[in-house]
Amino acid sequence: MQSRIRIFVTLTVLTILALAIPGFHSRVEAQTTWYWLSNPTSAATPNYYYDLDRNVGALRDWTGWEGSQDTSGHTYDQHRGTDYPVASGSNIYASQAGVVEDVVNYAGNTCDLACNCDTATNLWGTYVLVSHSNHGGDNQTYYTRYAHLTVNSAQVSRNSVLGWNGYIAKSGNTGASCGSHLHWSVESPLSNPVDPFNLDMVCGNYGDPLCSTSPGR
Repeated sequence: MQSRIRIFVTLTVLTILALAIPGFHSRVEAQTTWYWLSNPTSAATPNYYYDLDRNVGALRDWTGWEGSQDTSGHTYDQHRGTDYPVASGSNIYASQAGVVEDVVNYAGNTCDLACNCDTATNLWGTYVLVSHSNHGGDNQTYYTRYAHLTVNSAQVSRNSVLGWNGYIAKSGNTGASCGSHLHWSVESPLSNPVDPFNLDMVCGNYGDPLCSTSPGR
């Protein structure tokens, strides 16, 4: 009886935390998952990371940096992914083995010369979404999204099977983008974007062997 009460209390507390703390459920999922990713391009390191602070006008990235203005090398306000400043036409690779869930191979740029963009109808531009199922300690599915790609450059289709470092497409400047780059995002099993760097999910660059041991926490 006592054990049942303890289980009930634990589940109740976790439920309250998940509702009260933005991103809490994502952190719990990632911490129970031995899930390794590599950077999706060999051309550059990120110049904008995920913004961990959900408050408008307050910025924080996984390195511990905090600020109030968009800062290259760190993050910009409300950013929900990782940006790589690669030139148009750079090769983009799968950051882990998976299956292609969705491909939009025709969407162009939606921004004017002043960088006013139509984010409502075409945020990602040309993009590829890949699922990574039964991967890690909790056997759940994560997703990686590769966005702002060059129109008609995707060399994969829905249900295509990709190996780790499998070729996906060419980088570009489509969707709500004001300069050539790759927007790479990782989504949890609850379809909520997470920061793979903050959660220690990234292990190595393109071409490096992936880590084979679980994260030490």
